[in-house]
Amino acid sequence: MKADRGKILDRVVDTTRMGRSTARRMLTGPVLPDPAEQVDGRTLRPRGYSDDARALLEHVWALMGMPCGKYLVVKGVSTTKPSPLLRNSITIRTCADEAPEVPGVIEADTVAHCGPTLIGEFVRTLTMTDIVTGGPRTARSATTPRSGSCRASRSCSSGSRTR
Repeated sequence: MKADRGKILDRVVDTTRMGRSTARRMLTGPVLPDPAEQVDGRTLRPRGYSDDARALLEHVWALMGMPCGKYLVVKGVSTTKPSPLLRNSITIRTCADEAPEVPGVIEADTVAHCGPTLIGEFVRTLTMTDIVTGGPRTARSATTPRSGSCRASRSCSSGSRTR
């Protein structure tokens, strides 16, 4: 009986060109389900997007030249590194803190409109928002690719004046 099993294994190895241990595992392992039963019995994940959203995504994907998924991932590029001295001197407000009552307290944020790389010319935006009035003020500057220096293209625009 053992000799017969050895001959069967030799024949499977010769026919399929599998390794001997792989062929042994395939012959002695559990019975695989019928493909028809496997397809019908699977559980489907719920759709993440509606049909309209999927059609729009497929259109954008085609316009981009059909890139693979790793190129569709949003990559963030940071242009600032917070100084420990500055970071430790600014208190972080929470919702439990008392809100200011007079205009003049601002929150500021900078954004570099540079795409996936810092190479080349791009624009930086500084947005300042008055906590009390909610009035935004925006300043923009362009960065030149050769010197890396900023030149102001427009001073603070639209919104309430802060103190």
